[in-house]
Amino acid sequence: MDHVNKSPWVVPAVLMALLFSAACGSPPQPVSAPIAPPNVLIVMVDTLRADHMTTYGYERRTTPFIDRFAAQGVIFDRARSQASCTFPSVNSLLTSRWPSVFTGQGGGEMGIPEGVPTIAEILQQRGYSTMAVSASHIVRATPTEYNPGAGFSRGFDTFVEGCRWRHGDCVNKRVFAHLEGLEEPYFLYIHYMEPHSSYQPPASHPRQFAGAYTGHDFIAEGNPEPIGEMLYADGPDLEIGDRDIGHLIDLYDDEILYFDGVFRHLVKKLERKGLLDNTIVVVASDHGEEFLEHGQIKHCRGIWDTLSHVTLIITAPGIVGGHRVATP
Repeated sequence: MDHVNKSPWVVPAVLMALLFSAACGSPPQPVSAPIAPPNVLIVMVDTLRADHMTTYGYERRTTPFIDRFAAQGVIFDRARSQASCTFPSVNSLLTSRWPSVFTGQGGGEMGIPEGVPTIAEILQQRGYSTMAVSASHIVRATPTEYNPGAGFSRGFDTFVEGCRWRHGDCVNKRVFAHLEGLEEPYFLYIHYMEPHSSYQPPASHPRQFAGAYTGHDFIAEGNPEPIGEMLYADGPDLEIGDRDIGHLIDLYDDEILYFDGVFRHLVKKLERKGLLDNTIVVVASDHGEEFLEHGQIKHCRGIWDTLSHVTLIITAPGIVGGHRVATP
């Protein structure tokens, strides 16, 4: 593929942030350089607001394991997503291109167009084993009603889709089922759908924040769609009060806590198999979520911090943990 730079020093956008942090205050100190090429693991947490994570100062303990994991690496306090929607935010993250490259495709296409190299392609051409496991209805190798053109599979040896819209436990099972075929060095992209709406952690996960609620059935189900229909699609007028929005937020936080356990399971499994020994791990989100803070619900309709301030945590071989980057 002529458009892919063959230089061994190509650094994808998500990894450039780690190097850039060395210019921001006290840099992480290298301990020793890995001998073999490092594995790369990107954990995409769909719809995760940074300000609802304990890691970023939230008063609720929503991310106890992520907090401990982040202490081993670098936390970027002022990371902003490239868009407030999965498309084109993920496109930009995987390609280091402006969102306009993708929104200008026409015809409703959401995928990564030919001629725009992806991190998966670049690493694949350098001998990496590449795999994606996605529960997203947008980040797909095959079409959905939301993304009829698919277009995200280029560069991946394996693209696993069987958990669309399903909980993180399903995603982990798919990852674990394909680990035997994941040879090092590897690039692994995992796209989880927590805490995207509807905000309903599985029944097996005890709720820590959402208590008893009487009111709208859709609120009890963690479904903000009827509010969106009222605001954007001439839907029926609804009486929505602080108690209703508060319950949605409680359920959203419960989903974050559920994902924290899912991520812990993933990390522990990879550790036991020795697949994190020489691995750059990037924990990121594509966008946040609105709960009427600016008269909006869900996402895709603004660039306030509620929608654009996202988590970015990187651990890597040879990096001393506990460093925070305060600059944008």
